[in-house]
Amino acid sequence: MGVKKTEALNKIEILLKYEINRGCSQNEVEIAASMVKTILDEYNLTMFDVNSHSLEKEEIIQTEYKMQYVSIPRWVKHLSRTVARAFDCKHIWSTWYDKDEKHRSCFKARIIFIGFAADAEVAAFFYDFLERELWRLACEYAEKNANLGDRRMYKDTFISSAADAIYERLTKERPSALSALDDKKNSLIVVKAQLVKSKYEEMFPDRGNLSGGIGHGFDSGAHKHGSEVGSSMTLRRGVKKSGSEEFKMIGIK
Repeated sequence: MGVKKTEALNKIEILLKYEINRGCSQNEVEIAASMVKTILDEYNLTMFDVNSHSLEKEEIIQTEYKMQYVSIPRWVKHLSRTVARAFDCKHIWSTWYDKDEKHRSCFKARIIFIGFAADAEVAAFFYDFLERELWRLACEYAEKNANLGDRRMYKDTFISSAADAIYERLTKERPSALSALDDKKNSLIVVKAQLVKSKYEEMFPDRGNLSGGIGHGFDSGAHKHGSEVGSSMTLRRGVKKSGSEEFKMIGIK
């Protein structure tokens, strides 16, 4: 992109900060919006270009969530996929043979979330909360509602169904990426998705896309119970405090 277009994009970024909730008057906001339109037309740019220019300055990272599984359960795969989608990330799973803290041989596993720094960090912390809480609830419900031989399938279906309900809640107010690209918010989502996908393919060129649903086993009672829990449970998204190991918990009803 030429120097003039880069300068134009920098000007637009400044003008877009003129907002009423930042202390600007309605007249100032309207003038800034008019100037943005003029610059876009003059340089044949779109909001897609503006958001691409802005996001390219941010770092795309990977965060890890480590576990101990011989093979990764279906519900873990479904839950991690759901969390990654909710926070605009890509993800992969992997397992390997290693030693534990007492130098005993064991299998280890991990989930890697790839995305913009804030998104990937929150995805890993939020996944940690959901895995522990949903597993606890799934065990409680399975003990009350499923026969001993059916409890594995029950837990799989329960957690996967709860994850689907939680995803709906998290994305309810989110603009669809299929909407008009020249809308500022919608084009931002599309640009983020493209940049993260490119970085994912660069980091893991042989992994392809991970997809799939709940799995072959399905328990209708567990689906009902899991969906109800996912629709009503209090969610907490972990946000890392800069320069600290502390986490601030934000309650979402």
